Formats: sequence, structure tokens, C-alpha cells
Amino acid sequence: MTFAPITSISAACLGMATLAVAADAGGSRSARLVYTRAPEASSCPDEAALRSAVAGRMGFDPFLPWAQQTILFQVWREHRRYRARLQLVDPESFTHGTRDLASDQSTCAELFDAAALAISIAMDSLPKDEPPPAPAPESAPAPEPTPAPVSAPAPESPPARISAPSSGARFTLGVDALGVVGAEPAPTAALAAFGGLRWRAASTYVEVRADAPAATPSAVSPGRVRAWSYQAVLVSCVRYREASLCAVGAVGVLYGESTGITNPSSDSGPFVTAGARVGYDWPLSDRFYLRTHLDAMVDLDRARLQIGGGDAWTAPLIAASGGAGIATIFE
Repeated sequence: MTFAPITSISAACLGMATLAVAADAGGSRSARLVYTRAPEASSCPDEAALRSAVAGRMGFDPFLPWAQQTILFQVWREHRRYRARLQLVDPESFTHGTRDLASDQSTCAELFDAAALAISIAMDSLPKDEPPPAPAPESAPAPEPTPAPVSAPAPESPPARISAPSSGARFTLGVDALGVVGAEPAPTAALAAFGGLRWRAASTYVEVRADAPAATPSAVSPGRVRAWSYQAVLVSCVRYREASLCAVGAVGVLYGESTGITNPSSDSGPFVTAGARVGYDWPLSDRFYLRTHLDAMVDLDRARLQIGGGDAWTAPLIAASGGAGIATIFE
């Protein structure tokens, strides 16, 4: 199924051709309306507004509680984009026409108007329905109502059960460029690759990061000390729309060396850090977004680079970094 952005009301009308054709086999001019609206689309008009909009276009209210057909209208918001789904459902809960709409506008108005017009076009193609049977006089038993005909599914489009918009996890991959302070002897840059799972209200990532070498003068002797590191990072976040607040843990190896002295040397050792992250994702399209974040990390076992038994550099208790990168989402 393809989601296409709405560019005009006429585009939505053309897109509803499939729904109108499928509806013509249902044998009903009236329909029951089922309206669902996700919390993130609460600014969209409510069910009463939709009923009024359709009735205004058709000249009468086509939504009756005893109708055989059902119009299912769902609206939600995803990545700053309003989406809607229209489905015509028969009495057996099978769909016989589905249309997905999307709008990049900042409000729901364009999507809502297109949906109201599309419903009107689909309803207008239906034959008139018989009114419900009148109650019989008390002296005579009420006649049995004649069951409405049930349309068979079109051979080229097998019926499908009603499906709500997917709210499952999505896989994401991306790369970051970072500026780092406190992890090495001087400010430096880093690159990271990450992958993980993303839900509406949570996300979990695994990152692999490499910090570029950084050097500073030794604190105890002539010469300089230089260090760089490689890290594996686990990030678990709670999300509100595009913003996130995360717990971060990292393990890695710090490599160090002394230079500019008579007997230069090198060594390496493990380190462990933990901290927090605040982030914000900037949607670029349905599949891509710009990821930005700020991290503050506490060194749980502060590294020391020594020359001649003295501490030439000691890692600060707290290190900070800021990053930005491109990520893609796989449904």
C-alpha cells in the first residue's frame, strides 16, 4: 500500500475511485460511521464535524445505525505528517475498498476536507437502501425483516480483515559525527554507527564509536601524552513524539602513548562510563531523519596516563559530547 501526500482536494477524489467501485456492489446508499482518532491527531475535527461535512456535501445525513455497510475512518499523525485511512466494511467485517491519505500540511484541515469529499463520492454511487421495517400492530405479529443482500468479494481483490495502523517496532540504522570533551586528553572528534528498535514511546540502540587521537602536554615531565578510544554503547530511551530522554552505558578500550621524551611508551586499558542523553529527531522524509543529541557521561574508573610513575594525565570525572547524524527507518 502506498501513502501519497495530498496536493489538492481533487487528488483525493480521484484516489477514492477504488472505494466507490467496491461500494457499488454493497447495495447500500447509507452506512454506519466508525471514527477513530489517535491522541497525536487530537487537533483534527471530531466525528460530529465529519458527519456534518459529509451531510453538507450530499444534502442529507447518510449515516444510519441500521445500515448494512460501514465506513471506517481512522486518522493519526506520524513524523509530522497527518495520515488517514478510509475503509468500506461489509456486515461480515470484510473490507471491500480501502484508501490511504496523507498530508504534509501543519494542520489537519486539508486531509479532513479531502476525506469528507472522498466519502461523499463513494456514498453517492450506492443504490438507495430500504428503511428499517416499521413495528407491527399489537394485534398482529411483526413481519420478519428481509435480510439485506451480502455482496461477494471482487475476484481481483480478495477481502481482507480490518487492519489498524501499525504500532509495532521499527528498525533504524544510522551514523553520527560527534564532538567530545573529557574522554581524551584534549577535545576531539568521533564517529559512531548505530542500529536499534524504535517504538512510539521508547527506543533502544547499540552504538559503536571511535574517538580520534587527542594530545596534551604531560603534567609531570617534558613531552606529551596522546590517547584515543573505541567504545560499545547501549542507549535506552523514553520518547515523546520526536524528543527523547535516555540512559546511556558504555564500555571500551583507551589507548595511550607518551611522545617527545627519551623513552616513549604506549599502553591500553578498559574503561566503563554511564550517563544520560537528551535528543531530538528532525524528520526529513518518511524514511529518513536527522538525529541530534547531547550526552553527559561519568567515568566509573578514571583512566590515568603515567610517565615515570607520575600521572601525566587523569581523565575527568565527567565527559560530554554532542552529536548529529542521519538515520533511516525500516518498517
